Amino acid sequence: MRTDNPNLSEEGLQDIIDYLRANGLAVAARPNTWKTKDSAQGAHEAIRPTHAAECQAGAGGEEQALYKLIWQRAVASQMANAQFDVTEVRLEGNVPVPIDNKPALFVAKGETITAKGWMALTEAHEENENQTAEPAQAIPALKTGDAFDCKGVCIAKQTTPPSRYTEAALVKKLEELGIGRPSSYATIVGNLKSPVRHYVIINAKRQLEPTDRGFAVVDELVGKKFSFLEYPYTRHLETGLDQVAAGTKTYQALLGEAWAVLKTELARMHDEGRGEPAQAGDGTAHFKRQTVAEARCRCGGTIEKSPKAWSCPDCKAIVWNTIASLPIDEKTALALLAGERLKMDGLQSKAGKPFSATLFIDDEGKVKFGFF
Repeated sequence: MRTDNPNLSEEGLQDIIDYLRANGLAVAARPNTWKTKDSAQGAHEAIRPTHAAECQAGAGGEEQALYKLIWQRAVASQMANAQFDVTEVRLEGNVPVPIDNKPALFVAKGETITAKGWMALTEAHEENENQTAEPAQAIPALKTGDAFDCKGVCIAKQTTPPSRYTEAALVKKLEELGIGRPSSYATIVGNLKSPVRHYVIINAKRQLEPTDRGFAVVDELVGKKFSFLEYPYTRHLETGLDQVAAGTKTYQALLGEAWAVLKTELARMHDEGRGEPAQAGDGTAHFKRQTVAEARCRCGGTIEKSPKAWSCPDCKAIVWNTIASLPIDEKTALALLAGERLKMDGLQSKAGKPFSATLFIDDEGKVKFGFF
């Protein structure tokens, strides 16, 4: 069964509440419910155990682990909130630090559990090795105006780009954008991973990493101004499909609207490309790699150049031809791959603010920023 409903049925709620009361666990003052997304179909209730009293089920290890996850989440959802006493201490320095010539501000937080609520359930049923949370450090008794003598040093700070999507993170993003349904997420991810399309590969961190073909497809589509490339297009089309399912719109009308837009955009693309010679071949020029003569990576391996980057096939180090909106030339890329640290100006943050940093290749073969 697939569902996009976060709420339980009355029968499911009562079954869980009865279980909690019978076992002396804290029950929420009133049943917990959550707002359903506008795009949700809500045809079924949220996934839950048939009977909350059945704490274990499943034929094998994977089935048992899945059931355990469903049971914990469903039962804990109807328990009382955990409560904490939280203390925050703010320490203000009176000597400017050399980074921005301003006094430093330090913040420390401590918390003490006063009522475990739903956490009592997860503690009782969680394996010790899965408990990764570290206990909060206690904050000593302090009062406003206390002064301390502190000594410290300024350290270099390294920033990293956002992580690539995992399958779960991609599905979560699609849900936020209102794209797709529970029944279509597997198909979307499957198409990306398809060995026939070969748009992405799964790297060692279980992330979706674009292939050369994936980059080439994006490059070809960017700037073509197709409406189906925009997030609202899919959301609008799926809303139309919901209207067809509800009988408030015919499928002929929906397809007619979609085709009219696509026909106009295809005609525009044809007109814009008129007079340009067609490219022959199978598109392999997008993926072709050339060995850079006499250049060596820090690991001793050869360096290859593709339309998007310079890389080492041995240690997997890579330097893209654009870093933080700054075009990277071959001399700079080869120096980085050789292990040099380079001070670069003219970099630009996602917010459009210029900055300078020292670029270097980390142990995983990726370019990182160093700030001093």
